[in-house]
Amino acid sequence: MNKPNIIPKIDIVNDLSTHTPAIPAIGVYTNVPVQTIIEIAVDHQLWHMVQSAQNFYEDEIMTSELMISDLKMFVQYPLSSILAPQMVSAKKESELLAVSQSFTMASEKGKVLQAIETQLWAWKKRGSFVQEAIMVADELFTNAIYNAPHVSFAENGPGVARTHENGNTLSLMPARLFLGADSSRIIIGSEDSYGTLNPCHLLKRLKACYTEGTNVAMNWSVGGAGLGTYMIFRSALAYYAGIEQGKRTVVACSFAQGARRSENVRNIHFSIDRDT
Repeated sequence: MNKPNIIPKIDIVNDLSTHTPAIPAIGVYTNVPVQTIIEIAVDHQLWHMVQSAQNFYEDEIMTSELMISDLKMFVQYPLSSILAPQMVSAKKESELLAVSQSFTMASEKGKVLQAIETQLWAWKKRGSFVQEAIMVADELFTNAIYNAPHVSFAENGPGVARTHENGNTLSLMPARLFLGADSSRIIIGSEDSYGTLNPCHLLKRLKACYTEGTNVAMNWSVGGAGLGTYMIFRSALAYYAGIEQGKRTVVACSFAQGARRSENVRNIHFSIDRDT
């Protein structure tokens, strides 16, 4: 697959005064703190923001273009959409995929996380990275079980308590966690068959974690305060979410091979159906 043709044309935004919120656009910045990234995303409805001061800048731009112009391609082939956006395909996806674990119940979490951890150790990753990666995978698993089936796209719902009797079983198709990599980045992601993630709500909760503090956010509700995503943002290089409303949500996080947390430059990529 070549670089996607963009219809409508996607603007590259360096000056927010030129951005109309309803128009798909990609914001490009240099070394902007993650809190500022989130504030811009919320205040200006700019859901694709890429830092130019990084090794993966061109790929990140192409991934955003693909997510805006052909969301179905991203949700079907998330690994190649991120790691090889110029050649997205089933073949490339298979080459990049290391672990794919389906699940339907909360009791399967140990098995799913163990498969990911085993692969990370096989890649000889340092212990601190493995711990962070498993934390991310745990959060993605939790969202798929306790949030996706129990929230409405339109409402700012918190999900259900972790002890809720119906909060530990998926009623639709199984969800899955996946792990993939190339020589430069590692991707951890999840897929569910609900399509209920609302970027507006998630970003507002995430913004509150930065501007008001996590203690304030923690008191909002039983769950869904954005704390899990906040922890992911403290670890990951980029956060991707593609939502086909009422059908499917794919979330993924990228990590630079060999990079320390302090070296990470955060990017965001959120796309939903064009008719939403």
